[in-house]
Amino acid sequence: MVEIPATTPSGSGLLSFLSGWPFLTGIPPKAGGIAPRREFFNAVNLLLSQHTFFQQSGNIYPWQGKEGDAQPGLNYLKGAHVLGSDSEEYVALHPSGPDVPASGGGFVGPVDPVGDESGIWVSIKALYAAGIATVEDVGLVKPDGVTITIKPDGTISAASKYDLCEFYYFRHPTLKPGFQPAQGGLVANAATLYPKAWAYLQTSEGQKLCTTEAEWQAMTTAIWHTNADGTTVGWNGIGGAPFYVQDLSAGTLRMPDLRGMCVVAAGFDSLGVGDAQGDQGRNAAGAVGAIDMSTGGTGYPPSGPFYGSKTRTGWQGGAYIFRETDFSLERVQPTGPAFAPRRWGGLACCCLDIPAS
Repeated sequence: MVEIPATTPSGSGLLSFLSGWPFLTGIPPKAGGIAPRREFFNAVNLLLSQHTFFQQSGNIYPWQGKEGDAQPGLNYLKGAHVLGSDSEEYVALHPSGPDVPASGGGFVGPVDPVGDESGIWVSIKALYAAGIATVEDVGLVKPDGVTITIKPDGTISAASKYDLCEFYYFRHPTLKPGFQPAQGGLVANAATLYPKAWAYLQTSEGQKLCTTEAEWQAMTTAIWHTNADGTTVGWNGIGGAPFYVQDLSAGTLRMPDLRGMCVVAAGFDSLGVGDAQGDQGRNAAGAVGAIDMSTGGTGYPPSGPFYGSKTRTGWQGGAYIFRETDFSLERVQPTGPAFAPRRWGGLACCCLDIPAS
């Protein structure tokens, strides 16, 4: 069996790896050409058979770089598999070779996969030894049909870490993608902008989060206390409505209004899940006797939390009047315009999913 040379000697008709059959073998011998030799056809067929058997056995070829002027190196496309000099398998993430153009001009040239730090090659061991994907690290994912699914087109779809239409509070002031502020605003074109949330709110479970526009407005204007002087304490159009309003005809979505509200675990003090209650405090009642020495006993009327007169005239022959005196809770505890727990301001939002493109 003849050995096929790397290059064709000048003036010969020998087959070579780099140029194949020379031009002279395509010219009739009577015209000065050289007939191709039959044994080279046998050699080519043998090489093709060996190559097919080699690959069918799961083998890969060693990486071929520059070896003098006779061998400038091979061109490798993205996805090529080679065997490195360290007997490890490598995969090309980017093309390389003597004829591969570089982005800045010139050519990439041969890049030895062993010790490569340019990112052109990666070890198959490192590629397949990746762990489970995390937020910080790239890795493998395993579709479970719930949190991670495979779409009909073959792409991977991951479930959101947020529940659709649920309420969330964030420290960061920038609104996250897929969220809308829970401040009672009206989202136009919600049916097309957030199709998943729109469809969910029409289900039996989603309806538990919805109310009518009239009921929503009544919630935000509800009054829960009337003071002795006739003034009232209520929502005054701010907060008090932890519900959506879905307008199916207009395609709009009224957002919940959670402004000025904090969340507590339901099941205590008649507070149910989704209920809203105004602020209140424990009552502080009491009375202190005082002597009113003013004329007619009108100089010291009751004030603050006290009411009524509870007077008694006459004392040891005098004309004094016993009367209550006032007091202030701020002498024993912090006070303000509303009863409030220790708190921090969070960005109250609702998850409506990433807007449809």
